[in-house]
Amino acid sequence: MAQPITYQDLLDIQERLVQQDIVKQQTAANRAAALRSFLRHNHLEVNDPVGTEFRVSFSEKLREFAEGLAERGTTPRNVTNTLAALRPWRDILVRLDTERAMAGENLPPYSQAFKALLKDIPADRLAKLLTIPRDMVYGWLKGKKPRISSLKHIYKVERHFGISEGELATLAGFRRGVRERVVPIGQPPAVSYRDELSERTSLHYFAKPEPESPLRAQWQEFVRYKTDFHPVLLRSNRGSWRPAPFEFRPETPSSWAEYLDGVEIPSARMTWAKVAAYLGWLSLSPEHGGLGMPKEQSETLAWLAVREKVDAYVRWMVRRSGGKYNGSAFEFFAKANSMLRASVGYLWQLPSMKDTLPPEFRERDWQRMCEETYQLLNAMSVKTQSSRVQTRDPRAPMRHILDLEKPLEMVADMVQRLRADRPIGGAPMREAIWARDVALIKLLVSNPLRLRNLAVMTWRADNTGELYQRGDGSWWLRIERGHFKNTRGAAGDNEYDMPVQQMAWSDLERYLKVYRPRMLRCDSDYVFLAGSHGSTVRDPALPWTDLSRRVEHLTAKYLWRCAGIGTHAFRHLVATAIIKASDLSDFKTAALVLNDRMSTVEKNYAHLRSSEGANRMTELLGATLRRM
Repeated sequence: MAQPITYQDLLDIQERLVQQDIVKQQTAANRAAALRSFLRHNHLEVNDPVGTEFRVSFSEKLREFAEGLAERGTTPRNVTNTLAALRPWRDILVRLDTERAMAGENLPPYSQAFKALLKDIPADRLAKLLTIPRDMVYGWLKGKKPRISSLKHIYKVERHFGISEGELATLAGFRRGVRERVVPIGQPPAVSYRDELSERTSLHYFAKPEPESPLRAQWQEFVRYKTDFHPVLLRSNRGSWRPAPFEFRPETPSSWAEYLDGVEIPSARMTWAKVAAYLGWLSLSPEHGGLGMPKEQSETLAWLAVREKVDAYVRWMVRRSGGKYNGSAFEFFAKANSMLRASVGYLWQLPSMKDTLPPEFRERDWQRMCEETYQLLNAMSVKTQSSRVQTRDPRAPMRHILDLEKPLEMVADMVQRLRADRPIGGAPMREAIWARDVALIKLLVSNPLRLRNLAVMTWRADNTGELYQRGDGSWWLRIERGHFKNTRGAAGDNEYDMPVQQMAWSDLERYLKVYRPRMLRCDSDYVFLAGSHGSTVRDPALPWTDLSRRVEHLTAKYLWRCAGIGTHAFRHLVATAIIKASDLSDFKTAALVLNDRMSTVEKNYAHLRSSEGANRMTELLGATLRRM
């Protein structure tokens, strides 16, 4: 049996390179000093055989070594230089391992590492999962040297197992820097809705009234009517809007419609979107299907009561969506009819609004106009309900994951990749952001809350925040009922005081107590801080409103075959995983985790039960069916 390679062997080889003037004396001295420091950190001697710390576990050991240097007060620049001085030793080892493999003494370094990674994972399964040719996988296991054309598949393996970029490629004999682009983990599925939306939104036609426009004053009065405790005009019992329970994003000139006296009214934003689309269509040029009405004439809420205009707008909407009555059309029906309804409709109670229309409409009976338009929209809603289509499927970008028997297995793989991609050497802010991202993804799986609840979640060292730690070391989340979107539903039934899954405890504690202080730029109680993503200027004292976009970035980078999903998608992932793990029966647990009513969960996830009949039929009649 060949003698194992020792670290002294590596030093001897470098000495010969110095004698041949291939490596400079000072360079060799720096490299030798870095190697000896690395060995001391790992409690090794130069005469010890080279082990996994310099082969498949090199990246992990390098990161631990860098942390040790930093803790001892080594400057970031010196840490970087020391790490750079260690990598040539790895190159020497790879060449030695390759030479021995060619002599028939053992497998080449790449094959050794690849075989160690697979462990109990069947080669066929890995080949199918990563879309790598089956023969190529088996060839690597037997010691076949990868070709340059195999690099794209090697990168897939690196990302799947959370190996640092280029590490396996180096073991295969390819130099660093060969890689030109990030290769996704599998090909993301096509999402037709995103392409269609991109095409539709290229036409900008929403109404944008100037500050002095009468439309702005009309809208502000309407929002005041919806939010007052006891308005002068009549209002249905469930027709009120509530202010946001906390400050989420600052008011801007373009977001004027969703604020009243500086306070955000979330429901106003959704209703204004439907109203602005209709009024903007009135001014849209005829070549694009609009009426070409002068802007100063179209900017009044009174047009919602004009039956023929509303009818023409709905028909245009349907044609534009390919002849489909989609969710957007039904939302317009509902928003408009709430303002036109007899007795309690806002516009129905304001006959003076008729005076803001052109003269030819002022001779009509106002309340009759409202009632006729209401009846039209109501009839459309009822008669087209059966043909209603869902053009946007929120599950489409992750359907391939939801269809798996255990959907969260893919998220577990993602977390491992994210953990393995920890920045090392001289990047304290990048490392803090990495620690925050790990904690964020784990908390999303444990407690899949909506974006606003995540962004404004608080933590204080005295445990008075929403995220707190109990005496036994466990972490919990305690959120007021009024802070939830569905406070009139399940959120209003019970207090939210839920434990965080244990798998997230250590990451949360590390982020909050070690890394979060590095990211603080002002006094803030928010758990998740924005860091320095992009060039957007933002107030560090306000919540991180782009948190969901960060989740989209992380999932696009680390989640299998994913083009990017936001925070809300994790609610679907977790609920589906719970229901599937319980043989499609435990809707109650899913409802509790989502802080939603069981009836709502059963309605939204009823599709999971659609196969129960066929599965039961297979159990009962399987023997007979197999004979066929």
